[in-house]
Amino acid sequence: MITLAFNGAVQLIPANIDYLGGWLGLSPIPSFTLGGIEFTDKTLWYYLVLALVGLSALVSWRIEHSKLGRYFKATSNESLAESIGINTVGYRMLAFVIACIFAGLAGGIMAPYLTYVSPGDFSVSKSIQIQIQSTVGGTGGLAAGPITGATLLIILGEVFRAYAKGLEPLLYGLLLLVVIFLLPDGLISLPRILRKK
Repeated sequence: MITLAFNGAVQLIPANIDYLGGWLGLSPIPSFTLGGIEFTDKTLWYYLVLALVGLSALVSWRIEHSKLGRYFKATSNESLAESIGINTVGYRMLAFVIACIFAGLAGGIMAPYLTYVSPGDFSVSKSIQIQIQSTVGGTGGLAAGPITGATLLIILGEVFRAYAKGLEPLLYGLLLLVVIFLLPDGLISLPRILRKK
């Protein structure tokens, strides 16, 4: 709840600053050139984003399977972790910083692609949607779960928009409830459950 309230507050600050464009945001944001290639074509953007997702997934997987990743997992049981000398506050802060690096990278790509950025793009409902994608995919794997959840829900979102316009939030909520009750570890746990059966 605190995170969502913070999200709402941060959204309202630039929205009320005329220098930053208010609710209209900043535009035009120019495209950029990388290695002599100017990113003006959507196909180039697709491959750039695909490469960055792959790189981010690789970095996340490497962190998850390192000593640092074991410390991150240990902080889920704060009292036990502190009893063996793990600085839970420090490691949680480091996890937050790493998450901010990924978020900053995504924002740095999104702004020149859209050629504008506005506070309306960072609403509480958008944050909830991202959280639902992570939960549906599964939070056990730092990369696999969120990528699985985001891919599935974006595809379903397009289908819902075509055939059940206006019902997307209801259908997202129902899918979230089904996953919570039947697959508490998310969709990435489905192959393991099927193997056991």
